Amino acid sequence: MKYMPHKFFIIGCLLTSLVGAAWNVSAAMQVEFETVLREGLQNNYDIRLQKLAQEKSSFIVLQMQGYTTPYFSFDLTTGEGVDPTISNDGGNIFEVNFVVPTNLGIDFYTGVHAESSKLLNPDMHFNNFGGWAGVKMPLLRGLGGDSPENAAIRSAKVSLQASDQKLSNEIMGYFRDLQSAYLTLKRDANKYAIEVLALAQARKHQQKIRELIDGGELPEVEQNRTIAHVIDYEQQLNRAKLNTLNSYYALKRLTGVRNQAILLEIPEVVSNIPDPDPKRIKDLIARYSAIDDATIMSTPVYKSISLLTDIAKIQLDKAENQKLDQFDLDFRVSWFEMTTNAHYGDLFGTDYPGTSAVLSLNYTLPVKNVQQEGAYLAQQTEYRSRKLNLEQLLFETKLQIQRILMSLQQSLELYERDRKLVDVRKQSWRDEIVKFKLGSATQIDIILSFDTYTLSTRTLNELKFTIHDLIVKLKYFLGELPADEKQLNSFSLSNYFSTY
Repeated sequence: MKYMPHKFFIIGCLLTSLVGAAWNVSAAMQVEFETVLREGLQNNYDIRLQKLAQEKSSFIVLQMQGYTTPYFSFDLTTGEGVDPTISNDGGNIFEVNFVVPTNLGIDFYTGVHAESSKLLNPDMHFNNFGGWAGVKMPLLRGLGGDSPENAAIRSAKVSLQASDQKLSNEIMGYFRDLQSAYLTLKRDANKYAIEVLALAQARKHQQKIRELIDGGELPEVEQNRTIAHVIDYEQQLNRAKLNTLNSYYALKRLTGVRNQAILLEIPEVVSNIPDPDPKRIKDLIARYSAIDDATIMSTPVYKSISLLTDIAKIQLDKAENQKLDQFDLDFRVSWFEMTTNAHYGDLFGTDYPGTSAVLSLNYTLPVKNVQQEGAYLAQQTEYRSRKLNLEQLLFETKLQIQRILMSLQQSLELYERDRKLVDVRKQSWRDEIVKFKLGSATQIDIILSFDTYTLSTRTLNELKFTIHDLIVKLKYFLGELPADEKQLNSFSLSNYFSTY
């Protein structure tokens, strides 16, 4: 009976620890995966930055399409001079041109011209009229699909596709990082819960040994061992709390949500993370054990790098076209008339009508085409570099998938063995308690057995979340994670764990 107050003290300590832990959780904020996922979709820095890059790419397409926008040009010249000839500074000139450029390097144009000449009639503002229509085009450099204009437009459009794909990559990478961070937070929160219970049990053992010392059944020195034992578990608990809080802030950084409050207590991680299903995971490993190149090439990461390679090829074709000599054609048909009549109503009763067809060829033969040759060789190197990046990405992705599958296989084997080991060590700890009651074991035996059991639960907890995290990384490399806002907004964590 003299030990009853101590027993009540033990129960009180245990309840205080558990109630205190429960109060800390309830006082802290709740963290649900779907909630933070959607918060981050609106606030994540990388996603917001890529959306701006995507918007910029669309504007660049608009800018490049301006190369083929038709335009008017107006020219008015007036002055005084002493030489009364046509097109001399001593008259007035008004000219309008309308040009229709194309992305093939061919420009169609038409225009009208009005001019005054003192030689004809100094009293008329305009007495020389004309119009024309023609075409300008390169015959070698700058013609066709590899013209600078066409290359710029095509590059801008492919860049927009690459930017769209990059946004999908950012969303998929954000999902991967956020789920890994959430799994880490859940793992650390579970570890904290394990340490809370372990510390309560260590204090219970400490109190029991104190009773035995007070009863003369153990020497006083045994108390030192229990003190060290409790301190060790207190430190484990403090470290678990620190790790959990750090994991929480790592998760918040990914969401980009600003929060002025400082979290000092463990948050409640409300989303349920089930235990790994060995059968389904083995099926997953078997399904991807012989991954082919086509699967990797269909992933968003590969596609975005492939589009950058396409841009480099467009620029290479353009640089090759620019190595050709400059050889241009200008062909136009013109009509002009002059009048000496002072009355504007009789303008078309012309004194000097005329039409003409003009063909102009301009050829430039460089002594040595060093500039264009250097530009071509530099772009050729860039294209080869992009292709090498694609080859390396394919190699590294396959290697990463193989490594993850290997780690998943080994982690699953460890998990299945450790799960059995936890049950065995838990039973061993209970057996030591029974043996103590029968007089064939000591409290120290109980403590040591409890330590091995606690160590097993920690290891099993680590393996559980390691397996889930490996699956997330595997699906990222396979391109099977949500890659757009609609998929993220409809994502359910419980469905995810039941369908991978």
